[in-house]
Amino acid sequence: MLYRRFPVKRAISMGLLLLVALLGFIALNRVKIKAFQIVEYTLPGLSDAGVANSYVADDFNHLIMALMSSVPQERVDLCAKAASFESEAAKSLKSYENSIFDDEDQANFGTLMERRKEYLEMRQQVLELMNRGGNQEALKQYKQSLLPLYNRYMTAGYVVLDYNARQGKERGNGIMHFSNFAQYAVAAFTVALFILGFVLGVFKYDPVPRSSSRSIGKPLQIM
Repeated sequence: MLYRRFPVKRAISMGLLLLVALLGFIALNRVKIKAFQIVEYTLPGLSDAGVANSYVADDFNHLIMALMSSVPQERVDLCAKAASFESEAAKSLKSYENSIFDDEDQANFGTLMERRKEYLEMRQQVLELMNRGGNQEALKQYKQSLLPLYNRYMTAGYVVLDYNARQGKERGNGIMHFSNFAQYAVAAFTVALFILGFVLGVFKYDPVPRSSSRSIGKPLQIM
């Protein structure tokens, strides 16, 4: 059976179906991007920044205990532990650097590394004073210079950590928003398509009889 305006109506219905599919694809692609950013950048960033802050605190605490100790061997052991924590902090920061992907994160990390450099320079001076037997001078340098630099260093570290926490929250919310949007939008388009096609009959095809060379109802002539 042939249909009047069949190609146009079919094109409209297929176009609406493709629009629904495209809408779902776009929404899912955005969700995929957000999920990728969380897995590749946010989670490693949170882990590396948190671990680095922890190692820096451990290094500083062992350095203080070394300054307070009057036992030479204990002091050596505490300094060795402090050095190992500092080495681990450096590894975590190097790993974090590989997860940076935007300007704000780079700026925060740059500030952190500047504070780290200042802290390490003063830390080395305190260690040299302590190794030369100048504990009182080392303690004075610690209170006047090293402690304030340590606080600035840790503050910069928490800025980096907070940035990653905020990014994780924003990306997680983005996934929820796109998922909800896709769910309701696809449902709305599907319902609208059903109403237009089956309730209102917009896509109903009108049958057209086949053309015939003889008149309807005219009997055949038998020769």
